[in-house]
Amino acid sequence: MTGAGLVKELEGKTRFNHNWRNIGCHVFGRKIIIDEYTVGDGCRKWIVRFEYIDWCYPEWNACLSTIFKYEDTTPPVITTCPSVTVEVDQATCLAKADLFPVATDTAGCEKGFRWEVYVPALPRSNSNPQYGTGGSPSFSYTNLPVGDHKVLYKVTDGCGNVAQCEGVISVWPKAPTPYCVSLSSAVMKNGIVELWAKDFDKGSFANCDPDTTAVLLFTFNRDGKAEHPVVASLKIQHYFKGLGQTATKAEYEAGNAQRWVPDTKSTVWPDGTTKVDLTGGSSAMLFGCEVGDPINEDFVVEMRVWDTRYFIPGTDAGSDFCRVRLSLVDNQGACGGGSLAVKGTVATSVGEGVSGVATQLDANLPEFPVVAMTTEGAFAFNNIPQNVDYELSATKDIDYKNGVNTLDLLRIQRHILSMTKLDNAYKYVAADANNDQKIDVSDLVELRKLVLGVINDLPKNESWRFVDATQQFSDISNPWPLNEVIVTEQVTQQQLTL
Repeated sequence: MTGAGLVKELEGKTRFNHNWRNIGCHVFGRKIIIDEYTVGDGCRKWIVRFEYIDWCYPEWNACLSTIFKYEDTTPPVITTCPSVTVEVDQATCLAKADLFPVATDTAGCEKGFRWEVYVPALPRSNSNPQYGTGGSPSFSYTNLPVGDHKVLYKVTDGCGNVAQCEGVISVWPKAPTPYCVSLSSAVMKNGIVELWAKDFDKGSFANCDPDTTAVLLFTFNRDGKAEHPVVASLKIQHYFKGLGQTATKAEYEAGNAQRWVPDTKSTVWPDGTTKVDLTGGSSAMLFGCEVGDPINEDFVVEMRVWDTRYFIPGTDAGSDFCRVRLSLVDNQGACGGGSLAVKGTVATSVGEGVSGVATQLDANLPEFPVVAMTTEGAFAFNNIPQNVDYELSATKDIDYKNGVNTLDLLRIQRHILSMTKLDNAYKYVAADANNDQKIDVSDLVELRKLVLGVINDLPKNESWRFVDATQQFSDISNPWPLNEVIVTEQVTQQQLTL
């Protein structure tokens, strides 16, 4: 055996004889020293030193070192590579995304994992890329704009093995905010009426639109499901159903499709070509007994608003809807109903009819309100729709001096002095000249100025006040508030007398 560490004259000579039996002092000694080193948190090295000596010849000694290394060539396995969808904050129009990747290692060395997470769409900074350690770290990105952002995940174990994956942060704005009228009525013709989705709009708006560049489109939901026009035909009129399917006119007339009418803006370029931009649009649908809608009761209609910036064909992304209660009016009797006549009388407290009163009948219909003048107190509204809520009121604001004289002033004065009180509620209303719901000197002053011709009307009151004849006064000295509007609900009989 030869080796380093011997004196020169002994090099190349035999030092051990295996045939020796009586070795005497020739005792072979060995010492083993093991030094352990950790490389990162996943790999280890051991240096083992073997020291030899022959005690008869101490100069015969040597040392041999051997390196043992734990070899790990298997990369980590990323078991969770997050892709998330988040919504922007309404105040800033930016979003925050929290990411929780997970990786494992066959050798159980997850503790030594080193992570790097990078979003290429964002500028490099102290917070991009982000770094973490362990098997399941967490990362958070803020101030993300609207859009899809690629995320690159990279994890390295303690032995230098690398695993990578790619995810996506999808940042969506808040859908447009729809506002609908709460209740609407429509008068049918021959049992059917065409209504536009935008007719139910009451100020819907896009979110995260500081430059007001968003284009809003309006459609109806059918059977509770979203529907949008054919994408390739957004700038032209067409019939559609479902999420962008072409429909026919026959389907539309049967109430099974919608009709799309866009709003566009055309720009002619110097070379003669024309550019057409979509600026809005609304769909229409047919409603009525002819297409199966109820007539004698309200029913729900859903109006949907689309923001074209975030519109994804075939889905309802970038949209939201609101509900309207719709009442259909059959004033022609096409659905088996009929018309209505509302009649009544306007009279004084002693039953004398009053001519020249403007009675007004109002309803939530396009042709209302309507007005009828009284003749000797009588009025009538003929051929008006049934199944509608009506409000009836009356006004006559002329000839303030009619019926007012010095005797009235004397009666009011005696009332104020508690000498002779007024004896019915209507007299209290008439004596309240300044409309402050009490009788005092200020009313007397106003009426005296009127009688003397200083003023020609009452600045804070009207010449006549008309009260529902059915109103009961529990306290005639305090008749307020007055029922000056008569409300009727869902009238079905052919004649209503008030």
